Amino acid sequence: MERRDRGRPDRGLRARRVRLRARRPAAGHIRRAAGQRERCPRGGPSPQRRPCSDRPLLAPRGPHRGDLRRALRSRMMQAVAPRVALALLGALIALSFAAPLFRLAAPTHPLVAAGLRLSLAALILSPLIVRAHRAGRLDRRTVRLALLAGLAYGLHFGAWVTSLTLTSVAASVTLVTCTPLLLAIWAAITGEDRQGGVFFVALGCSILGLVIIGGADLAAEGALVGDALALFGALAIAGYFLLARRLGPTLDVGAFSAIATATGGLSLLTAAAFMGVELRPASVSAAWAIALCTL
Repeated sequence: MERRDRGRPDRGLRARRVRLRARRPAAGHIRRAAGQRERCPRGGPSPQRRPCSDRPLLAPRGPHRGDLRRALRSRMMQAVAPRVALALLGALIALSFAAPLFRLAAPTHPLVAAGLRLSLAALILSPLIVRAHRAGRLDRRTVRLALLAGLAYGLHFGAWVTSLTLTSVAASVTLVTCTPLLLAIWAAITGEDRQGGVFFVALGCSILGLVIIGGADLAAEGALVGDALALFGALAIAGYFLLARRLGPTLDVGAFSAIATATGGLSLLTAAAFMGVELRPASVSAAWAIALCTL
């Protein structure tokens, strides 16, 4: 039995050696350059072949990383562009109908109409606050900036809706929507963005338009006050956007807007209560007009 065992080869050891040999890399010199490998036979290159160091390397396979980023960015923009266009169209339609609807809400006090409008919008947006809180995206800094932005939001709506009772709808809407121009002026003053010649041309045209609107409203009683309130509303909403910008990429737009809207509505209704104004619409038609403004 001992002789038979000695004469037999160890099959397990033999199989293990075969596996180890299969795992070994092929003999040769490996040179790495530009992410590619080039093999030379053992003993150096053959006379018929060029030396390894002289062989031209192939171009790297696939597109460059920068090209991939640009392609991905363009695809994302193509996917987002229709949504942005629809959002801008909806905002334009809502803004176009908001001023006439607030006019129909009269004789409800402007602060009450604006406060009820923001309060209804806050109820609609409240699930966004709950979702952001569960996801852990509502820290103290976000809530603090949202509360400050809500005060600016309340000033915007309170001043603008009040201006609709003093000046024309065209003048009020034109002045309250000059927020992008005010933000551009702020960026030019602080040096955040460099402005070109187009900006200064737009600034000159805007100043000329303000002069024309103010000159046309000189004869109307209280119209200049309404124009000033509309312009103040534009300044207030510019402050809202600047506060939101401070959060940067960590901004949860839905939760931030919901908190700011609730704060603005509460501040307007509180101010109206201190003024002794009745906190309800003047009629059923006024209530419907305020509800439609919310949508």
